[in-house]
Amino acid sequence: TKDELEEDEDYEDLESGDDDDDFISSIDTSQFRPGFKIIQKHVPSLRVDTIIASGLNVSRKKIDDNFYSGKLRLNGEKVVKKSHPVKENDRVDLIGDVDEKIGKRILKRVFLFKIFDQASKNNKSKVVLVTWKTGLFEDDAYKNIHE
Repeated sequence: TKDELEEDEDYEDLESGDDDDDFISSIDTSQFRPGFKIIQKHVPSLRVDTIIASGLNVSRKKIDDNFYSGKLRLNGEKVVKKSHPVKENDRVDLIGDVDEKIGKRILKRVFLFKIFDQASKNNKSKVVLVTWKTGLFEDDAYKNIHE
C-alpha cells in the first residue's frame, strides 16, 4: 500500500564507502550461522520494531501485526514493548509460519552488530545489521548467532 511504501522510506540503505567496506570486510563471520547477510542502514530509532523492520525490509505494519500476535523476541525473550531500545549485540527475532517439510516454525533474525553513532544524517543512526531471512527455526530464538 501507499502508506507501507512511505513508511519503508524511513530506512535508508547506505552506499558503501571505502571505510564502510573495510569495516564490513573486517567482521569475523566464521562463527555466524550460514545464510546471513550484512547490511548497513540509517534507522530513525533503535527500537525493537524499527530494527527488525529495517533489517528484514518489511513494513512497520507487518511488524506491528507480528508484535500483537506475540511473534517477536529480543534475545530469546518475548517482546512486551515494541518501543524497547536495542543495543549492540542484541538479536531480534520474528517467529514465522511453519515449514511443512520440517514441521518447525521459520525464524527470521536481525542481529545489531554495530551502532556507529546515535544520531547522524537526518537525525538517524547508522547501524550494521546481520540478518537471516532463511535457515533458522523457532528453537534458534533461544540461541545466539554463534550456536
